Amino acid sequence: MFITTTLHETPQEGFFVKEDYKKKLKRFRKKWTKKELFVTLKDLGFEIIYEAYDEEIDNGKKWIVLLVTKSN
Repeated sequence: MFITTTLHETPQEGFFVKEDYKKKLKRFRKKWTKKELFVTLKDLGFEIIYEAYDEEIDNGKKWIVLLVTKSN
């Protein structure tokens, strides 16, 4: 499975306004910390086989890209 998401310092979930779009749409988001995401994937039986990181300096976003597979 291919996963890409932003990383956050504090985990949160709920409805948030998408500020960097022209229309200020409210949407449900799960904001992950790296540790929380990794623990959740492991608990669900996934193994991380590739990880990469990117940063959008202008938007203040830190991205993680993961390739995961089901553990044997």
